[in-house]
Amino acid sequence: MKSNQRITLCFALPILLLLSCSLEEVAPTSTVVPSPVIPSPTAEPTETELIATQTPSATHTQEADDVQEVMITVREPGISELESYMEAYLETIEGPPFPPRNIREIHFRDLNGNGMEELIVDGTSYVGVLMWEGEFYSSPFIFDILEELNERTYLQNAIVEFENWTDDGLDEIVFKVRTEFSATPFGGSFASYLIINCDLDTCRLALQFENSSYFEDILNGGESLKQTSFTRSVDSDGLPTVRTVQTGHVFNCCGGFESGQNPELTQEELLDKLRSFRVLESIVKTYSWDGEIFQQTNEEIAALEYELPSTAQYQAQNTEGVTASLSITSPDPIGPFVDDTCKLLINGKQVGSAFQCQKKYTHVEWRDVTSDKKEELIVSALVGTYDSFAGVWQDCTRQHIFVHTWDGQQTAQVADVEGCIVEEDMFGVRIEDIDADGQPEIIAALPGPGWNGRSPEVCLDWDVPCWFELEYEIIIYEWNGDIFSP
Repeated sequence: MKSNQRITLCFALPILLLLSCSLEEVAPTSTVVPSPVIPSPTAEPTETELIATQTPSATHTQEADDVQEVMITVREPGISELESYMEAYLETIEGPPFPPRNIREIHFRDLNGNGMEELIVDGTSYVGVLMWEGEFYSSPFIFDILEELNERTYLQNAIVEFENWTDDGLDEIVFKVRTEFSATPFGGSFASYLIINCDLDTCRLALQFENSSYFEDILNGGESLKQTSFTRSVDSDGLPTVRTVQTGHVFNCCGGFESGQNPELTQEELLDKLRSFRVLESIVKTYSWDGEIFQQTNEEIAALEYELPSTAQYQAQNTEGVTASLSITSPDPIGPFVDDTCKLLINGKQVGSAFQCQKKYTHVEWRDVTSDKKEELIVSALVGTYDSFAGVWQDCTRQHIFVHTWDGQQTAQVADVEGCIVEEDMFGVRIEDIDADGQPEIIAALPGPGWNGRSPEVCLDWDVPCWFELEYEIIIYEWNGDIFSP
């Protein structure tokens, strides 16, 4: 019978950006995935009925004489029977915020092509694979994230799916895991893909990569967002390959932990850098299938990190000589929520209410956007994640556009549109003639679940497998003769 092995999965700790792995015995490492931890095998079981046992955790080795022999002889056991059995192999940690170790789903699927279906256990925070030996199951191969959880990093949710990544007609297990991190004033959400491959003798972690990371700075009202897209193909040698592309941005976040920290900067220079919108370097990695795992074969920096230049323009005059300007008040630079406060003035008189802004990326201009041969007043402002006027946290770093008409005497607001910054070019909302009909539209990005680092309500129940991508919806606001409306 095959001996069990336990794979400890590794995740990046967000603040220090270190890879934290707790390993007992480390097999020869690869450049792609953490190596498995293989404890001493349990004693060879006898053909007993399915019973519960109190064998030691898989990360704690005892002498074989201390281990009660156990096996599963039922081809399709129930969840309650499996939970009793799996307890023998699972490490447990008491107290919140650790998830329950209950089994949510059982899957049967031939993963290695021997014509017999393996038993795959979705155990909330782990995946277990048991191979049928003809009269009983082998002890499980366990892929567990519990050791990477603590009082600050906890499981949001996970899901087990199946897809063929190795182009052999057999599915791999795709274990998608989303964890949440909280350590005031920082918080975040981190998602990973884990690809598990099985052959006739064993199961192994074939590939692991971070799908997304959202890191929120509550003190400064900013964020760091990294996303990894991937494509699968076959190379010139006929080998299955995976290509990942990581992109991201940082704004008003993390005190320099994420990028660009320099102890030689003055407080004013550091604050200016903190409040600069930085596009992170784009990293491309290629992995090739070697028959057991996806080995990393290449890594390159496709684009260097750079800072988007300031778009500040605080005054503009139309063709009639009317001057629009912004009056900006900045907060205490060492205080929280460092958005500025802007007021719009026309010929020195305030128009409308004050609004949040980041002065480095706020501007005012006159432009005809209603096709009436008259210039409208447009204000565009970058805004942090904290709405200081409403006293609530928003889902993302935001971009805000106001449009006012001017009849020579007074203004009328015809657009007030806000969107989440979701692209490297700082797109959250913009004015663009998308259908080339001569009449511009306003397009905005509205976020789906997870942009604020927190799970949607549907994913809060650990008993239900759940997964979501960081997706967004484009909303188009069209001019109807009176206002811009969606």
